[in-house]
Amino acid sequence: MSLSPARQHRLRVQAEQAAREGGSVRHASGYDLMLLQLAEDRRRLKGVQSTVKKAEIKVELLPKYVAWAEGVLTAGGAQQDDVLMYVMLWRIDAGDYAGALEIGRHALRHGWVMPLGNRNVQTVLAEEMADAAQSAMLAATGFDADLLLQTLELTDGLDMPDQSRARLHKAIGAVLSESNPASRCLSDDPLFAFENYTRTAQVLMDTMAEAHMWAVDKPLNPSLARDIIEGIRAKMRSLVSQGYLIGGDCWLTEVLEWRYKAIQRSGANDE
Repeated sequence: MSLSPARQHRLRVQAEQAAREGGSVRHASGYDLMLLQLAEDRRRLKGVQSTVKKAEIKVELLPKYVAWAEGVLTAGGAQQDDVLMYVMLWRIDAGDYAGALEIGRHALRHGWVMPLGNRNVQTVLAEEMADAAQSAMLAATGFDADLLLQTLELTDGLDMPDQSRARLHKAIGAVLSESNPASRCLSDDPLFAFENYTRTAQVLMDTMAEAHMWAVDKPLNPSLARDIIEGIRAKMRSLVSQGYLIGGDCWLTEVLEWRYKAIQRSGANDE
């Protein structure tokens, strides 16, 4: 059900007033109204299992929140607004990425937090935008690289898991590598995509190294090498299953493999 122009105007004014007063936005009657509306819409979404259907419903629901969002953003409200945080997520699911980044930029500026879950705002933006780009490429619909670059700029230097940042870099590299006219880049440098892939590889290398610190002071032998390789392969399988990587493998170089085989043939102790 869409809101009348008069009601939209009233909500916009209430949002601006609550934001400018500087007090807790939770005490504003308009905010209470939007929380009730949000709870009702979330109950509706909870009853739907299809991700595609949920996205369609969010497209239908979002116009009800436009006036409130515009009011808060126009007034520069600094107080935590859970309604807007859900609107940010829904906009990503509905394909309004620019609108989601607008809220994300405001939320990061004022130190807002996500209403649910353990992820912070920057992690949500990085992961959700990267996933959206990946889904678009799988569907061969293309994705605007500028949106990912804006996300990278917004989250630059902010704390998040290394894998989440690598996920964003991977998406940027993939989108920029696509021969798709819809993809635009802030840089004409052909090495830009390569840099993002390289950064992803660096993060993965650091992650693997940290996970195998237990092996640093041990003598390198075939048994230890096998354990390290299997550990790396297991980690890569986990990253693939989570969507962070397309694939990955680890193996001994030919020189080392030849050396270890020679040691085994000579009857040296495996330990």
